[in-house]
Amino acid sequence: MRHTPPASREYTPPVPVPYPGRTATCIRQNMWLSGPELPLRSHVTACITLYNEPLRVLLPTLISLIENHHHMKTRRPAGEPLVSCLLIDGEAHLHPEVRALLLALGWTPSFPAAPSDDNSVHIQHLSLSLDTLHTALNLPADGDARPMPLLIAAKQHNRGKLDSHAWFFRHICRLITPDYILQIDAGSIPAANCLPLLLDHMALRPDCGALAARIVTRPPSGLNPVTNWQYGDFIWEKITDWPVSNLLRYMEVVPGQCSLIRYSTFCSSHDAVATPMHRYLRGLAAQGLLERNQFLAEDRVLGFEIVNAPHHQATTEYEPNAVLETDPCPTFAELVRQRRRWINSTLAVRIATLSALPALLRHAALSPMRKLEILLSMLWNYSQLLTLFVFPALMAVICSLTVNRLVPASMNGLPASQPLGSFAAGGFILFWAGILLCSRIYSVSSPWGLRLHRLLASLLAVTINLLLVTGPVLQLFWHYPGGSLSLLALVLLAVALHSPDHFHNLWRFILLYFPLFTSFSFYLTSYALANFSDTSWGTKGLLHGKTTRRWSMIRDGMLIFWVVAASIMAAWVIALGEQAAVAVITGMVIFTLARYVVAILCSVSALFRKPITFAERFPWRHRLDGEL
Repeated sequence: MRHTPPASREYTPPVPVPYPGRTATCIRQNMWLSGPELPLRSHVTACITLYNEPLRVLLPTLISLIENHHHMKTRRPAGEPLVSCLLIDGEAHLHPEVRALLLALGWTPSFPAAPSDDNSVHIQHLSLSLDTLHTALNLPADGDARPMPLLIAAKQHNRGKLDSHAWFFRHICRLITPDYILQIDAGSIPAANCLPLLLDHMALRPDCGALAARIVTRPPSGLNPVTNWQYGDFIWEKITDWPVSNLLRYMEVVPGQCSLIRYSTFCSSHDAVATPMHRYLRGLAAQGLLERNQFLAEDRVLGFEIVNAPHHQATTEYEPNAVLETDPCPTFAELVRQRRRWINSTLAVRIATLSALPALLRHAALSPMRKLEILLSMLWNYSQLLTLFVFPALMAVICSLTVNRLVPASMNGLPASQPLGSFAAGGFILFWAGILLCSRIYSVSSPWGLRLHRLLASLLAVTINLLLVTGPVLQLFWHYPGGSLSLLALVLLAVALHSPDHFHNLWRFILLYFPLFTSFSFYLTSYALANFSDTSWGTKGLLHGKTTRRWSMIRDGMLIFWVVAASIMAAWVIALGEQAAVAVITGMVIFTLARYVVAILCSVSALFRKPITFAERFPWRHRLDGEL
């Protein structure tokens, strides 16, 4: 007996039809179902989107989901606590190793006849256990045959991640109505208790619409600056950025690596057109440069759509005790492409959110206190944006002061009205403008462009670190040793409490992350904005977007405005004199440190549960490493 979906105007009654190799049911036009009967409901339905990721990326994700399913089954024996759905974005693009594994598990990779320009989805219901995985991989049986329901939904054509989400939210969730949706990427490895902790948080917060896990990368084994920078950046972000947004219950990012979404909040409304899901899926037909950039990283869009739900008050939050390990970008080029999408999407979403602010303030379903929380969270995020905007001007001023102090006026060889520091400041602005120009012309996707950007990023890192070490910033810390030591102790305490498993890698923070923290973040932001007109999706260049002349002109206007504004700000501060310039730098340093102190205090206050070890979080990880 085949599963019959709930009545809906989008569905026609199931019609059994011939299907190569097995019996299939036509659920609706271009959507087919085969395999055992599906459960009508699940507590959690996980959505794993898959393109061409290799087996070594997908396999740990599947194993960790099985572990979470078993963990939940002990607490919820009735019904299905977790149903996992593997959404294949274009059957022809599957990695050969992944295809071989799915075939060994019983997958049938053939489609009914369909027009070549039309997409079809074939859903197959299988059971997955550690035993079946080991058998499919020709490994000794694990001895654990407890099954987890697995849906393999194969799209005939590659249409992108958002299209996969449309199939999942609009159609698959109608087949198995979930209480919660787990959004997770291939390559993400949730700890054995990650999902139960997320569910516990959701149960305590009935108004929580979406919940993010604490996402980290595995400690690198070598000295590669790319992987070490990502390792430090993921941890530093959770200490100095997310805690404040979590306190205000508005996380603007609902991360695609791992987040739990309440289905009733996301998909239910008195007006179907006004659901957060419907507004989120508008990206399938995104119009204009700003909207296309928003959906370069669609998880940046989800946060505001959920808190702006039309008929009820919802929050987006963060559970720091639910740990998930994600795979970092292994190369410099992949990291730059990934951060281009993330940075441009974040900027576009913040611009769009600002334009939607008047309507949000008139939102009848939101209480005045809730509106204040959202406003404060937005101000927190915009303060970070402000810091990045004035950073080149600030560095130009620091460059001017440093050169004037290192080179006495008698050695300048210039009139007093033309100190060497002013020329040094102008040189820094020109150097940065050259980086923007090179980023605009040369992409990291070409061999020549990749070598050029590596060189420029290295030169920028050396320049900024020399200015910070020899300039007035370091002198501020020497003048206030008590405050500097207190800040260092607070940072160490936050790292120790927030990531106890990573404390022994503190030297990586000190030697490999912090020296690159400022310069690399600035370089990635500059590259991203220099390519704001590029709306292609994919860290590995999976899909390519179009770029119009008008979009290029908008991008050029943004870059010119940034360079001119930075030049004017730097010239104005330098013209005020050395004392005023030092006061401005001191103010910006205090402002930045104050943000960090507030965030670290929020981070420390949120971590009162007993920490557990890496082996307890990932009990199967070391065994898997030995078998593969």
